[in-house]
Amino acid sequence: MLDPTRRQQLLALAEGYSRAKFPGVKGKSLPGKLGKPADPGPSPKKGAKPGEEHLNLGDTIAKYNPPYHQDVLSDVKKGDHSWEVTKRVVQYAKHMKKNPESIHEMPPMTVVDGKWKDGSHRIAALHLLANHMDKKNPLWKEHKLKIHHYKSSEVDDGPRL
Repeated sequence: MLDPTRRQQLLALAEGYSRAKFPGVKGKSLPGKLGKPADPGPSPKKGAKPGEEHLNLGDTIAKYNPPYHQDVLSDVKKGDHSWEVTKRVVQYAKHMKKNPESIHEMPPMTVVDGKWKDGSHRIAALHLLANHMDKKNPLWKEHKLKIHHYKSSEVDDGPRL
């Protein structure tokens, strides 16, 4: 069992700081220079019940094609860390590699009306680990990711992808 403070930090990191709902975490930098919160993503309306599926990384990418996972991998392979998204994804990937248990604490990815809406940084970090930074570890490719499905009428849409 994780210490509650550590659990909060892992959840906030995995969520990309978008919807951390924990005292002392939201709106603040986390220990270890992890960064500042991002804009919130889509939030389910009260009473909305998501559909749910569990897919591994390859199936998730094949079905939903989340943005920029290939761009980040390409940037890192070229040694180009100039894009802010690449910097953040590398930060997540390093954290996940050092703390592989954090994969089990990730909040669900979000799909609205069949389109990817939230979780791209996490997917890009897993893609980077599986294809470059930690290729020998099968965890990154085999872990079943939780994906929540909503209709647009069930969410207050945010800007995240």
